Amino acid sequence: MNVVNALKQIKILYVEDEETIRSKLGHMLTRQCREVLLAENGETGLDIFKTNKPDIVITDIDMPVMDGLELVSNIRKLNSNTPILVTTAFTETSKLIKLIQLKIDFYIQKPVKSDELFSALQKSASYLIQEEQVRKLSQAVEQSPVSVVITDTNGKIEYVNPKFTQATGYEYNEVFGKNPRILKSGKQSKVFYKEFWETIKSGKEWKGEFHNKKKNGELFWEFATISPLIDDNGSVTHFIALKEDITVRKEMEDNLKKAKEEAEAANKAKSSFLAAMSHEIRTPMNGIIGPTELVLRTELNDSQREYIEMTKVSANTLLTIINDILDFSKIEAGKMELEEAEFDLIYTLEDVCDAFAVTAGKKEIDLYSHIKPSTPVMVIGDQVRLRQILTNLIGNAIKFTNSGEIVVSMENAEQPDNQLADNGSCFLRFSVSDTGAGIAEDKLGKIFESFSQADSTITRKFGGTGLGLTISKQLTHLMNGRMWVESEEGLGSTFHFTAQMGLTTKNNEHPLFIKGSELSDSNVLIVDSKSTSMSVLSDMMAGWGLCYSQARDGKEGLRKMIEANRRGNAFTDILISSRLSDMDGFDFISKVRANPQLAGSKLVVLLSSKEGQELLRSQQNFKDRYEAEHLTKPFKRAKVLSIIAGEKLGEMFAGNGMDDEAGKYLHTPLRILLAEDNPVNQAVAVGMLEGLGHRMTTVENGREAVERIKSEAFDLVFMDIEMPEMNGIESTQQIRKSEEFKELPIVAMTAHAMSSDRERCLEAGMNDFISKPFKINELTDIISKYIPSNASEAEQSSTHSPENRENTRSLDWREALDGLGGNEQLLRRIATVFYDDIPLQFEKLKAAIQKNDQHLARRQAHSIKGASSNMRAARLKEAALQVEKSAEKNDLEEASRLCANLEQELNIVLQELKELLNS
Repeated sequence: MNVVNALKQIKILYVEDEETIRSKLGHMLTRQCREVLLAENGETGLDIFKTNKPDIVITDIDMPVMDGLELVSNIRKLNSNTPILVTTAFTETSKLIKLIQLKIDFYIQKPVKSDELFSALQKSASYLIQEEQVRKLSQAVEQSPVSVVITDTNGKIEYVNPKFTQATGYEYNEVFGKNPRILKSGKQSKVFYKEFWETIKSGKEWKGEFHNKKKNGELFWEFATISPLIDDNGSVTHFIALKEDITVRKEMEDNLKKAKEEAEAANKAKSSFLAAMSHEIRTPMNGIIGPTELVLRTELNDSQREYIEMTKVSANTLLTIINDILDFSKIEAGKMELEEAEFDLIYTLEDVCDAFAVTAGKKEIDLYSHIKPSTPVMVIGDQVRLRQILTNLIGNAIKFTNSGEIVVSMENAEQPDNQLADNGSCFLRFSVSDTGAGIAEDKLGKIFESFSQADSTITRKFGGTGLGLTISKQLTHLMNGRMWVESEEGLGSTFHFTAQMGLTTKNNEHPLFIKGSELSDSNVLIVDSKSTSMSVLSDMMAGWGLCYSQARDGKEGLRKMIEANRRGNAFTDILISSRLSDMDGFDFISKVRANPQLAGSKLVVLLSSKEGQELLRSQQNFKDRYEAEHLTKPFKRAKVLSIIAGEKLGEMFAGNGMDDEAGKYLHTPLRILLAEDNPVNQAVAVGMLEGLGHRMTTVENGREAVERIKSEAFDLVFMDIEMPEMNGIESTQQIRKSEEFKELPIVAMTAHAMSSDRERCLEAGMNDFISKPFKINELTDIISKYIPSNASEAEQSSTHSPENRENTRSLDWREALDGLGGNEQLLRRIATVFYDDIPLQFEKLKAAIQKNDQHLARRQAHSIKGASSNMRAARLKEAALQVEKSAEKNDLEEASRLCANLEQELNIVLQELKELLNS
C-alpha cells in the first residue's frame, strides 16, 4: 500500500464526548480517510471497535461512563497491535505514565492541530502498511513451495521455512546455527563449492544445481538461487537461498538422455542396415538391369524384346521401392541434401512426360505437358529430385485414371509471404491434374502420411510403398516450396507443388526461345475439339509470338481456312486433331485436299499416344500416305517448332537432344580403368563403356588399381568401393598421395546409396559418385563431365593444326572445330573414332539392306547421318539422309542403289580425314 495514499484505505474510530469537537474533527477526517466511526464515550467506542474492527483509534481521555484510559486498556486486551492516538487538554503525570504503560502510539495536546493530527495518522498508516507487508511476506515464506534458507555472512543458518523441513527431514532446531554443508552428498567437487562461495561473497547472485543428501541419507537434486542481502550502507548482511527439488526432472532428463542415446544407436544401426541392404540388393540388381539394357540394344525378335522389356520393368519397379525406402530414411534422419546445377526445364518436363507416353497410351489417356508463357526455361536447382517428384505424381495419376487426360503444367508462382526471392531466383508452380477416380474428402488428410494411402486396398491392387507422396512433399519443403492436393471423388485430382529455383542468364540463348519476327510469315490454325489440347498448343504459339487462330471443330476450321484465303492471308500450318467432334481428322484432310483453294497449307495431324505407337508398329510412312506431318501426344516443343518453322529451323535441333537421340553426346573415346571385383558388375560396366566407344582396362581390387595407374596412362577411373585386399577408399587415398595423379578423375561406383557414403568418397579424394545399378545415360552424363583437355591419346597426336588448310569440298574441318569451341585435341579424337567406326556402320547398313531389315537399315543410315553432321561432312550427311528416306518408305531397292553414292562420299571423307590426322 502506498504511504502517501494510505489514509484513503484507513478506517478510523474517533471517540470524543464534546459534540462540537467530535463533529468538526470527524468531518475533517472523513475527507481524508476511507471511513470514520464516531462515538461519544468509551463504552460506545468499545462496542464499535468490537463490531467494526477499525485500523486506528483516536480517543479523548476525560469522558463520562468509560474514560479514555479504560477504553485503551480494553482495546489492548482485544488487539495489542492497533495504533492508538490520545487527545487531551490535561497533562497530569499520572495519566501520562498510565498511557505509556498502555503502549499508546501518539499523544496529542488539545486543542488538536490538523497538521499534527494528520502527521501522526500518516505515521500510523505507514506502520500498518509495513506490518501488513511483513505479515504477507512471512506467510509467503512460510507457505512457499520451495525451500527458503537464510544464513549470516559466515554461512550459519538463521532461518529455514517449513518446506525446507519437508524436503530435507531436518527440523529448524536441528539446523539453526549450522552450515548448509550438512546437506552435502559428496557427489560434487571442492572446486564447485569454491566457485559458488566466491560468487556470492562478491555480492553476485548464484544459480546452480546441488546434489544433496537428506537426513535419512536419501540423495536428491536441488536447483538453487542464492542472493546476498545488502543493507543501506551497501554491506552484505545475510544470504538467502531459494531451493527447488528437481529430482524428478533430473531423472526424466537422465531417462531422456538414455532414450536419445538408444534412439541414436538404433538409428545408426538402422542406417547401417539400410546401407548394407542397399549394397546387397543393388549389386545383383546391377547384374539384372545392366545386361537388360545391353540386350535391348541388340537385334531381338518381338517375343524376346517383350520378355526383356518385362524384366526391365520389374527390375526398375523393385529399384524404385528400394530408392523410396532409402530416400525416406535420409529425409527422416535430416541427411537429404539437394544439388545445385543448371538444367533445362522444358527438356526435364517433356522427358518425364515422354517416359509415361506408352503407359498412358495403353489406357487411352491423353497426356500433356503444358508450360505457360513467360516461364523461365533454364534454371539452377536439383533436376534429379524435381524429376523424382514429377515421376511420382504422374505415375500416380496414370495409376488411378482409366480414361480421359492428364495435364502436367508449369508456371510462375507468387512469392510466399515467408520466403524472399532475390533477382537471382524465382518461384515456380507445378501441377499434375487427372480425370481419374479422385479422393474422398475424409481421406485427403492421409495421403501424405508415411506408409499410408487413401484406401488400404490400393497397395494390394497397385503395389507401392506408400512413401512416394511423403517423400515428394518433403522434397518440395527442401526446395522452399509446399505441396497440396485438390480433389473430388469421381471427378479427378490435381496435385500442386511449388519450388524455388535459381535463374541463369541463358534463357534468351535457348534454342526454343524465338521471337515472332523470326517467323513472321507463319500463320497457324489449330483445329481441335479438346480444350486442353487447344490450350497447350495455343500457349506454345503465344510463347513464340506466332500468329495463330483456333477452330473448335472441322466445319469451323474449313470455314476459317476459306476466309483466310479470301483475305489473302492463308494459313501456313494447320494443326488438326485426329478426332474432332464433328468429323474424323483424316476426313478433314480429305476435304482440304479436295478444295484447290486450300492448297499450299502444311497439314499436321495431332495423334494420341496410342495412335502414335500404332503408327510406329505399322512402319507406314505417314507423310507419304496422307501428305501430312504428324505430332504425337505429349507434344514436344522442339518437334512442334521444327515442323512449323520448316527444315531450316529444324536443323537447329540436330545434335542437341531436342528432337532425337542422334548426336546427343559427343562420342569421345577415353582410356578408362575399371576397378571392380564382382564379375557380373565388371561385365556390365565394360559392356556399356565399350559400347560407348571407350577403351577399357579392368582390375579386381584396389591394390591392382594403384599399380596399373602408376604404370599406364588413363583419362578416367571408375572405382568400386567394396573390394578385397584394398577397398576403393584406401586405393584412392594412395593414388592421391602422388602429385602426378592429383588431377586424375576418379568416380566411385557403389551399391551404397546414402549421402554419408558420397561424403566419404569425396573426402577420400574422389571426384564423383554413381550408384549401382546404373544406366547407360547415367554413365554418359558422368563421362561428359570429365572429358580431359590433355587425354593420353591427344598427347600422342600431332601438334600441327590442319585448321589453316584450305577446306575441301566434302569435309569442313574449321566449322567442326568451331563447333567444339576450338578444342582441336577433342576434335582429333572424335575424328579418329569416326575414321575407325563409320566403315563398320556402313557395312552393317549394307548387310541390313541385303537382309531386307527395313528398321535396321533406317537406323544405320540415321546413325551415319548424325555422325556426319558432327564432323560437318555435308555431302556425306545428305547421301545418308537419302538412304534413310528410302528405308523409311520401305524401298530397300532404292536404298541399295543410293548406297553406291554414299560409299563414294564416304571414301572421299575418309581420305581427307586420313590426310588431316597425319598432318
